[in-house]
Amino acid sequence: MYCSQCGAKNDEAARFCSSCGAAMQPGMAPARQTTGATLAIVAALVVAVIVGGVILYQRSGPADRLPTEDVGAAIPAPDQPSGEVGDAEPPTGLAPTPGESVTPPEEATTETEEEPSPVPAADKVAEATVALENYLAADLGHDGAEMAKYLGGQAAARFRPEVVGQEDLTVHSKQISSHTVKDANTIVFVVTVKWSPSDSDEVMTDQERYVVRRTDRGWKITSTPEYP
Repeated sequence: MYCSQCGAKNDEAARFCSSCGAAMQPGMAPARQTTGATLAIVAALVVAVIVGGVILYQRSGPADRLPTEDVGAAIPAPDQPSGEVGDAEPPTGLAPTPGESVTPPEEATTETEEEPSPVPAADKVAEATVALENYLAADLGHDGAEMAKYLGGQAAARFRPEVVGQEDLTVHSKQISSHTVKDANTIVFVVTVKWSPSDSDEVMTDQERYVVRRTDRGWKITSTPEYP
């Protein structure tokens, strides 16, 4: 008979274990044999499970053995249009949808200076003034040929271009200061002249009278201080 506590073999008539002193019970099976058989059965089951798993793994295909990180990559993405996706910018210049108004791009505009309006033909004072100013500018520049273009009547007949600029003085400026309309075809202008004698720096100021008349060739100067 074997001890139920330590498994030691004892006599059939023993009441206590000769090894550990535990009370003996008649007819008890040996504890070590029972424990060893149980371990052997458990070991056999574990080996069977392992062998079965290995056999199943070998029979399975490569698709059944995908690693965990590859599972997500194998899932197909939603249907998308062909070509690059995500980075493509929306196309420009598309045709407008029906009912949609299209605003044309603003054209670059450049500011330009307005040209002076031409002198109306009815403004006789302005026309006569232009003719006299051109004559005075040519006089200051000693341009006899240009001066002759604006003379008429007795002044044109008596004018001598070759003696222009030979006077014994220096003319600094000639400016129109006032005018008087005598009739529809005659305007009298007063011109302020600043000049100096040739041998002096003193500036003198005089008032000169010019008569401008309308002719069939336009406004002409018919009377000057030199040719009254």
